[in-house]
This record gives sequence, structure tokens and C-alpha cells, in this order.
Amino acid sequence: MNDQPLILILPILPTAETLDNMLGEVLAPYIPFRPLNAHPDVQWYGKDEPFGIAGVRQAIADMQKMPYQETEKYVVLLHAETLKQEAQNALLKTLEEPPAHTQIILVAEQEF
Repeated sequence: MNDQPLILILPILPTAETLDNMLGEVLAPYIPFRPLNAHPDVQWYGKDEPFGIAGVRQAIADMQKMPYQETEKYVVLLHAETLKQEAQNALLKTLEEPPAHTQIILVAEQEF
């Protein structure tokens, strides 16, 4: 990956029961760690429910922290198309200039 965020458009996001397996298969080419759902350098946002400005601010704060075990960490933002404009604006600067040690993956059901 490069320093630009990866955007994945999945027509239907999986249910909570199948999320880990499905995303593990889809993200396998991009995230070298296993298991994805338990690795400390893979952070998930919106896994249980879509998130808003507070979740985006928490994600941005977490992106600034160094990885725990690896040289890079991965932040996966699910339901990215549901972010309100305020949350999108808060995330914009970080997407334009992500921290050197963080890879950002946006997952959406439709283009946004």
C-alpha cells in the first residue's frame, strides 16, 4: 500500500456473524497480520454499528499512536458512506496526510 487510503466498495457489508471471515478474505492482500479481529495493530471502527464524529475523532487520535507489534498499523473504517459531513470534514486532513506508520482502509457499501 502507499500513503493514500484504500477505499473498498462492497455492495453488501456482511452481518456481524460473517464479518470477520469475509473481511479477512477481502483484506488479506492488504493487511499481512492474522488473525485480523484480534491483532493489536488492526483497529476497527463501525464494526458493531456505524460511527459518527466522536468515533472519527477517536480513530484520528488512535492513528497518531505508534503500532504495538508491527512497523505499521491498519485502521479499518466500516460504513464510511454513512459519515455525516461533520465527521467527513474531521477525517479529511488525516486522509490527505496520514501518519507515516498508519494505513487507512475505508469500507463502504456504495460510493460516497
